[in-house]
Amino acid sequence: MLTMHESAVDDAVARVQKWCAERVPERVRDHVRIECEPETNQITIVERRRAPDATTDWTRQPIVQLHHTPQTTLWALYWHDDEGRFHAYELLEPTDSVERLLTEIEDDPAGVFWG
Repeated sequence: MLTMHESAVDDAVARVQKWCAERVPERVRDHVRIECEPETNQITIVERRRAPDATTDWTRQPIVQLHHTPQTTLWALYWHDDEGRFHAYELLEPTDSVERLLTEIEDDPAGVFWG
């Protein structure tokens, strides 16, 4: 049986997976994808592109992480820089709403997620 924490994280992962799948039109998914990589208490959203030589290899570029703090049940955003590091996203306080985080990522008011 899942704990309340595990259930909330599983629900968040399912929602982020759905959001990622909706970001790229089906007609170009053989060239670019937005995917999520769930781990314990965090979800990393990555952009994947087919390698320029058209092999089966795909590039992987982290975009953002959603960090979950079990003690508070809040989620926080972290953006990924060109040097390969994640930084706390300070324009949005941690929230219990994954939907709110996904809206912030999509809107990207600071231009740190999508450039």
